[in-house]
Amino acid sequence: MRALQNVPLIFTPLLRPHRHYCIRGPEDSPYVGGYYHGKILFPKDYPYKPPGIMMVTPSGRFQTNTRLCLSLSDFHPDTWHPAWSVSSILIGLLSFMLENTPTAGSVETTDTRKKILAQKSLETNLANVKFVKLFPEIADEITKKLNDRYRLQGSSSIGKQSSKEDSSKTKQRGSDLIANVILLIIIIIFVWVVSRIIEEV
Repeated sequence: MRALQNVPLIFTPLLRPHRHYCIRGPEDSPYVGGYYHGKILFPKDYPYKPPGIMMVTPSGRFQTNTRLCLSLSDFHPDTWHPAWSVSSILIGLLSFMLENTPTAGSVETTDTRKKILAQKSLETNLANVKFVKLFPEIADEITKKLNDRYRLQGSSSIGKQSSKEDSSKTKQRGSDLIANVILLIIIIIFVWVVSRIIEEV
């Protein structure tokens, strides 16, 4: 449960029949750095009946745009409690997301795959016009993070190129040195041969 502490749960005002949410991936989890957009689908007689829950952003844990079978979703009306708020629903969703228990709407992937999708979630959400419109502040936050990422990748590429150039120059200097040594040896041998010929004459 430590990973659930201080995790921002962002959601839009109630726009029947659904509400959009965005969850930041918790620290100490494969989802760290990710942003997960989804929808809560409210029935007409909510809160007396449970809502449907879907995730739009690929996470490696749930199928996208598919109703999820959770104890607090419309798959289990018998376990639903009318007092549960939207925050309670999202905390329950996140708690289940951090588990590996299979259920309807879930998928099985490795932690490595989840981490890759967490990094890709930034571009995925920015490409979603509805996400950008519903969560403008989060979209700005993601844009800044991506700019920083691209800047670091650019610096890394420049550093690698510089390292390759330095290595190439070092190899070239080594080749030049060997060539000079060979030339010097040839000159010495030539001078020695000439001196011997002169002595014999």
